[in-house]
Amino acid sequence: MKLAQLFGGRLPERTRPRLEDRYRDIIARLCPGKSFIDVGCLWAIHGEYAFYAAENGSPRVVGFDVNEATPEFHARNTALGNRVGFIRGDLNASSFPGQVGTFDIVFCVSVLHHMPNPVAALLQLRRVCGEAAIIGVPTIPERDLPHSAIYL
Repeated sequence: MKLAQLFGGRLPERTRPRLEDRYRDIIARLCPGKSFIDVGCLWAIHGEYAFYAAENGSPRVVGFDVNEATPEFHARNTALGNRVGFIRGDLNASSFPGQVGTFDIVFCVSVLHHMPNPVAALLQLRRVCGEAAIIGVPTIPERDLPHSAIYL
């Protein structure tokens, strides 16, 4: 009998990797030697994934957000020797691609559901993506679907 069957097809939360840990694993695998931009980097995490990319070998890292960089972002960046750039702007603006340039890795998590036109936002991300995009969109858990139905 499989472990999931013991729990009615659903594993307890503690046995699954946290989503944040899965993102970190992907960043650690893809980013060494690659440029990285985190689009929508601030809300409640203050650039955490951008700093993680810098700490894991990304030579050029930028955080991008519609809001000003937070004091927490500045403090962490100072502690890391200002290795992470920051650009304030709007993903929806036609100037976005020229404002940020091109990056090997584009990271955009929990942003698209805030966009007036998510498809247009995806096209904007594609314009600045050189090699790979890591896109995360939150979903509402469904009782009839195991949480593991969300793939990265």
